[in-house]
Amino acid sequence: MSFRDHLLEEIAQLIARVAEEGRALEPRWITHEICNAHQSGLARGEEADFWMHHGHRAVRADVGNYIRKHFNPEADADDAQNTLPGFEHVQTHYIVERDGQEIGIPTPQMTDDEIEATVSRMRSSAATLYAHADELERYRMERQHVA
Repeated sequence: MSFRDHLLEEIAQLIARVAEEGRALEPRWITHEICNAHQSGLARGEEADFWMHHGHRAVRADVGNYIRKHFNPEADADDAQNTLPGFEHVQTHYIVERDGQEIGIPTPQMTDDEIEATVSRMRSSAATLYAHADELERYRMERQHVA
């Protein structure tokens, strides 16, 4: 297993633990925890700030990607760990913007406005996907008639 695979597994485990505890999935905090756990391997010297900065940015990107992949409305609804008991699709967390930062908020802690905004985004995405599918289908039909 590569170092990157180990890092992604570490991110997944930390996020799973935080989600299981019913806490917000704050990318900034999760990134800080991961980076602090590996600080002893940081080179000391003139270049340390360079590697710390870019290492932090890479981990932050991986954390954000993981949260978006597993806790956005398009996340795999078949993943029972991420759904609330009694629901097939309602997830344990949704990504909302708070204080200018995208955070995975436990669903019970979401405000009504955040739930309404999430529903609106989901419906808008669905409408856009249907329109896209219709247009692609029209393209296929027009292409067949031209050939």
